[in-house]
Amino acid sequence: NLDLAETDHIIWVKMNKTKSAFVSIIGLPSVGKSTILNALTGVKLSIVSSKAQTTRRKIMGILTENETQLVFVDTPGFHDPKNALGEKMIKDINTTFDDCDIIILVVDARSKDINIEEQKLINKIKKSALPSLLVINKVDLVKDKEKIIEKIETFSDCHNFDAVIPITATKEKDILLLKKELMKLAPEGPHYFEENELTNLTEREIVADFIRQASLQFLQKEIPHGIAI
Repeated sequence: NLDLAETDHIIWVKMNKTKSAFVSIIGLPSVGKSTILNALTGVKLSIVSSKAQTTRRKIMGILTENETQLVFVDTPGFHDPKNALGEKMIKDINTTFDDCDIIILVVDARSKDINIEEQKLINKIKKSALPSLLVINKVDLVKDKEKIIEKIETFSDCHNFDAVIPITATKEKDILLLKKELMKLAPEGPHYFEENELTNLTEREIVADFIRQASLQFLQKEIPHGIAI
């Protein structure tokens, strides 16, 4: 019952044996989602600061290696919205579950228990039934490594993740391990972007974000957190 277009697509996939996946990176504010995106793509696409909700929209980063293409979507930190901007950010997070193939839930290794908002995200992952990875970031900042094992057990009791990966996002070997797991989960499919494409952002948007990052860093007392460029 396949139409001609569907048949051609299946033949194309089998002949080329390419793989592709849209990968959504979710988590609470300031857990390192943007740092992980930048490390995975090898390019600074998403700005980073110590302030929560620095990332305000979905930012796409594209990684093409050999036969596999991973399209990462960095989302704003999941939080209880207090204004229209916050509501828009939460809407972006909720819609990402409809548009991806794999979910990465990033959590801070230093936090003790599962946050209420993290539990909401886990429930959304369960409902989506998508392949998912639990990435425990900033493990280098935890002296007692037993705490990391306890955290893994706590989150694993809540959901059967396809893999649990403790990392430090600034360490290349940890990022390579994460990348390897993602490559394994990527299903067969065509590449949606040219090999040299890195992001969906325009040059103007990237520059505007870099200016906003500098403003948040150097003008903390002079301008509000809600600055826009």
